[in-house]
Amino acid sequence: MRRTDISEQARRDILDVWHYIATDSVEAANRVSFDIINAIEKLAKLPGLGHFRPDVRSRKLRCYCIFSYIIIYRVDADQLVVIRVVHGARDFRKLF
Repeated sequence: MRRTDISEQARRDILDVWHYIATDSVEAANRVSFDIINAIEKLAKLPGLGHFRPDVRSRKLRCYCIFSYIIIYRVDADQLVVIRVVHGARDFRKLF
């Protein structure tokens, strides 16, 4: 299994997701955050699960959907680097 590196921005993104959902339900916020972290661990084992998006210019970045959120990551020789975790409705051309 590859080592996992979650960028500071991605950590803030996950926390922002938690805060947004927690305004309605702390339980749901915990569940979604937990599922995002589990998806990242799954990607470390099987990085090919993600896909490329035509609105993300870099061919090094892959995307993986979990609920309405997209985990954006790249795979290096021995590690998976999570760049961002953003809502799927965001403008990916502006972000990336």
